[in-house]
Amino acid sequence: MWACAQLGLKDPHFVETVLNISQSKLQWFKPQELSNLLWALAKLEGGKEASSSPEHEVFGRKIDGILFYVIQSIDEFTPQGIANTWWSLATLSHHRDHIVEGLMPSLRRRLPHLNAQEISNIFWSLAKLQVKDVSILASMKEYLYKHIPSFTEQHVANIMWGLAKFAESESGVDMELIDEIVSKFYATVGDRIVKFNSQELSMVVWAISVVGTDCSERKTGGQGSAGSENSVGAETAQNLLIGCKKCAKHFNAHQLSLILLGFAKLGLYDEDFLVIFGRFATKKINDFKAQDLSNAAWGFARLDFKAPEFFAAVISQAIKQLSSVCSCYDKYTQGDSVTCAHFSEFTPQHLSNLIWSVAKIGIKPSEVSELCSIVAFRMTPLIGKFKARDISNAFWGFATLGIYPGQIVTDLANAGKKKFSEFNSQEMLKFLWSVEKSGVVDKELDEAVSKGQKLTYELPFLDQTSTPRTISLSSQAPGRKLRGTGVAAWEASFVLAEWLTRHKSPMNDEYISQILKEFDPRIKKMPGKEADGFPGDRALDLETNWKTWKGKRCVEIGAGLGLPSIVASLLGMRVVSTDGDADVIALLSENVTENVTTDPHKKNVRVNTLLWGNEDPKKELGIECCPDLLMAADVVYGNSVQVWRQLVDTLVKLSDHNTLLLVSQVQRYKKGEDTFFKLLGAHFHATRIPQSCLHEEYRKQGPGTCQIWAYRKKKESEVTEAHISEEEEEEKAEEVAEVEEEVVEKVEEVRLQKRTFQRKKKRRKRKRWQR
Repeated sequence: MWACAQLGLKDPHFVETVLNISQSKLQWFKPQELSNLLWALAKLEGGKEASSSPEHEVFGRKIDGILFYVIQSIDEFTPQGIANTWWSLATLSHHRDHIVEGLMPSLRRRLPHLNAQEISNIFWSLAKLQVKDVSILASMKEYLYKHIPSFTEQHVANIMWGLAKFAESESGVDMELIDEIVSKFYATVGDRIVKFNSQELSMVVWAISVVGTDCSERKTGGQGSAGSENSVGAETAQNLLIGCKKCAKHFNAHQLSLILLGFAKLGLYDEDFLVIFGRFATKKINDFKAQDLSNAAWGFARLDFKAPEFFAAVISQAIKQLSSVCSCYDKYTQGDSVTCAHFSEFTPQHLSNLIWSVAKIGIKPSEVSELCSIVAFRMTPLIGKFKARDISNAFWGFATLGIYPGQIVTDLANAGKKKFSEFNSQEMLKFLWSVEKSGVVDKELDEAVSKGQKLTYELPFLDQTSTPRTISLSSQAPGRKLRGTGVAAWEASFVLAEWLTRHKSPMNDEYISQILKEFDPRIKKMPGKEADGFPGDRALDLETNWKTWKGKRCVEIGAGLGLPSIVASLLGMRVVSTDGDADVIALLSENVTENVTTDPHKKNVRVNTLLWGNEDPKKELGIECCPDLLMAADVVYGNSVQVWRQLVDTLVKLSDHNTLLLVSQVQRYKKGEDTFFKLLGAHFHATRIPQSCLHEEYRKQGPGTCQIWAYRKKKESEVTEAHISEEEEEEKAEEVAEVEEEVVEKVEEVRLQKRTFQRKKKRRKRKRWQR
């Protein structure tokens, strides 16, 4: 078996025969022979998709039989034998909890005796098997560091891939530990970029897109503005992009799509890179599978890069593959056997991403009508498997294109009703906009929208008691009858509120203290008890003043449902909670009343209307001094430069050099967010709160994850220009010019039609006169 595996002689009948013979002789196998047999089976049978077929189950039972004897004699295995055993399990995708538990003690004991290749292979295997015992990471850390000089490029790629798989899993992995190991490997990755082959490059790019580029910065609390690329990880990502450009012709279809996906998640836009990859991806389009088509299209669309030739090829290839799928589906529903290679490849996510991508990139409806029809046909039998995000993206794509083939509108609307409670705020906005755009009339949906929701948040660190404090919020679905986005719950509000409850002493916080130590210690007392709208005076001593949140003057901008404001008040702050929408203000007042004491002598939060760009926001809020703490959560939505200028202007006017500004933002629209943070960075110094300090569900990287930034206002001499006005104005001017050009073309078309009609009319009149 070992010889056949080495020679690559894959004969299924021979493998089955030998495997059957071995079952009765396993008790006589020596440890080395057991290791060789398992390794050979992985080489010959590995890589096949797991299935529930009888043949696969029989094969699995035979592997279990071998592993029974492996566990019995595991202490006699050589280090290479142990590494081969783990690698074989991962390659065969053979995960059994009891087997992993049986092998783990021996692995821990033998870690000091493993060489670089064995450590690399075992780490890759643990990640691929999604081992639940994540404490093994801490045990392996020392030996990963020890062997860094000995690791080859393949070993480094395997370890980075493994770290990303651990970070992506939901097994309760310690993200601080992941960050620490990743930051240690960034320098190694940077040094070996020119030595990586195509497969290794694609693995590393994907891994960095999952773990993020700022691990080293998060560990040191490095300062910089949002979107800053000063960290070692960001520099490594940029160098990887350069390396990928040079090696573009060597990547296969899957690697091209994986790299595009990775850089899109990182938000790295490089026109030369996208042009080059678009060209090679177009040439290799016939090799793209469903996942590759989806990933590559999503990557280009996410970076908002129009690649006409590539998207034309994607549309053509998707139609080709989906046509065979639909043909097979007809046979499948009639009970016939199916042999289509693409039958099970197109998942709900792939289909929704395709439609979302062609709509996002602005392809003309006439060019994608056939694709939309065939995608809609394929979606019908899968609609029950769609997640809330898939429904939202697919519906938005069809609605944006204005194409509604078959019963797709009804199917998506019904699926959305069933998943209504699972939509987050952004998905809800897109879904309800699509419903309205497509003209759906549904009483049940209208009732669900009008009914609203009662949201509850358990914050275990809010009180000192062991019982978590529960906050209840009333919310509404935005986008249909209520236009304000603030009537819904947004993730960044929860992330900021939850973070406040776990960091009750600002001066003792490693990252916030960096900002506070730059404050002016000579703080003036404020005249009068109520003159500034906040009862009480600031303390004179900086350390004392920021020892706790209690007594701090706080203003929240764009408060929405008010979760951070409510939490701040419960922590003892004096809060003014603001928003600019009447519907939002009504809900905000209701939530404050329900969660904060109504005793006028104890009530320390009030609700106030405030529009961004107000000439004198302090006067509007009835305060004479700037607050100690200024908060803004999920206030950046869309791409309006004018809105962000007004927002920044309000934040600047409400801040002085002793104001701490906390901005919590989920990554959604990179262009709009980058513009806002550049504008903000012109007036404020920034420190990013590490992802490892956030709620465990928001510690990942890329689109959809949350960040918290702490800001301190710059002195007048430090204020800089944002250097975006010309660029943004040019983009805006180009958009306006495109619209004007379209209008002019349509006007000319109408005039031409009118002149043609007039000429025909005169011609007919002349002919009648002649007759």
